[in-house]
Amino acid sequence: MKHSHNKNKNKNKKTRIWIVLVGGLFVCCGLYVLLSPFSPYRNIDEKKPANPPSVLPSPNDSKKYFSKIEITTVVVESGLIKISGLTDLPENSILSVSFDISGHEPDSDSGISARATVKSGEFSVLLSPPKTPKFKKGPYLVDVLFSPRNQPESVLLDTGKNGEFLNGDQSKEQFGFHVLETEKTADIRI
Repeated sequence: MKHSHNKNKNKNKKTRIWIVLVGGLFVCCGLYVLLSPFSPYRNIDEKKPANPPSVLPSPNDSKKYFSKIEITTVVVESGLIKISGLTDLPENSILSVSFDISGHEPDSDSGISARATVKSGEFSVLLSPPKTPKFKKGPYLVDVLFSPRNQPESVLLDTGKNGEFLNGDQSKEQFGFHVLETEKTADIRI
């Protein structure tokens, strides 16, 4: 009889261990549900805001913004077209300057273009016009574009890798980044 009593005692001991283990498992699962980052029972104040802050900095930041490209001169000098202007873009910014017959399709081959580098807030470029009869008639369209693509690293530190610090009327988003662009009609004789 003693042997049967020890067997029963061992069985009760194993049952109690299983009860403690299963109970502990339930307690752990309950704590996980309550404290998990995915728990619906977590404090609402700890959750992320519904509207994350804008990627673009606000104009009230202390960072300098750039917003101006102005074409001041379009003249013919010694058979070349001289295009000059002013800008608030950083020193050594590279501008794309194009000159075409006004109203022409943008993908036509009649236009000419060159790169201008900003020096002391100014830019200037000389273009050689095509010697075609069609190009001798005006008016012409001058377009100046600043894009953060292909800029020196020193310029990107000021304007932002994707043009984050470009704003104003001449700023627009294009292919996921910001550019500054202006155009002017010129009625000159070539």
